[in-house]
Amino acid sequence: VRFSFTLVDETSTPTFAVQISGMDMKALYSLVTKTALINLAPASFCAPLLESSMDGVLDKRFFDKCMRKLVKSTNLSKDDQNAFSVILSAIFYSFEADEGEDEGADAVELAIGMAMLCTGDKSSKLLYAWQVMSGEVDGCLDFASLQSYIRSFLRMLIAISFDASSSPTAETKAYASGMAAWVAESIMRDYADADTEMVVFDDFAQWYTDGGYEVAPWLELLDLSKWVLAKN
Repeated sequence: VRFSFTLVDETSTPTFAVQISGMDMKALYSLVTKTALINLAPASFCAPLLESSMDGVLDKRFFDKCMRKLVKSTNLSKDDQNAFSVILSAIFYSFEADEGEDEGADAVELAIGMAMLCTGDKSSKLLYAWQVMSGEVDGCLDFASLQSYIRSFLRMLIAISFDASSSPTAETKAYASGMAAWVAESIMRDYADADTEMVVFDDFAQWYTDGGYEVAPWLELLDLSKWVLAKN
């Protein structure tokens, strides 16, 4: 295991340990380098996902169509094509709506999560994701939107963990939601505007600087150059 972090629920009770192994890292490295996803800006990669959604929901058929356009397979071996198809499908299903909801995945959360596969450091990806979630360059988020923002990154990290795939998807999605709610609540409590009960990106950045990096160290994994692409 190369990376491990524990999720907690809204009451701060530990619920699940996310473990990312060396094999997970190799699989991710192979995906982003052989498909050249790592050379794409988040906006270039994520915009087609958002544009292909209907009422904020992206079904698997349109997701696969987007991936075929974005991930050029002409120079990939059959083994690579099959392996990458499995990884991308696992990512999609990690964002799929819960049972009883509309079929398909939340397009905004999926796009935000998959921005991790693109070029850029942690800060640039966090800022891009904030703009997508808020719909504005200087947008504000309320509690529900902030929870969704944080959950997007957690679901992505869970999706690339082979160890996590042994647990039911419904459970891991619930664990991600619980952790996101706990983090969002701590941010809103100390940084939200008293009148609007909303936060801007600078509030989120200040929270991270003030100690959020200890609460959510896994956000550092958004920068693939620090681990997946690192020479050592």
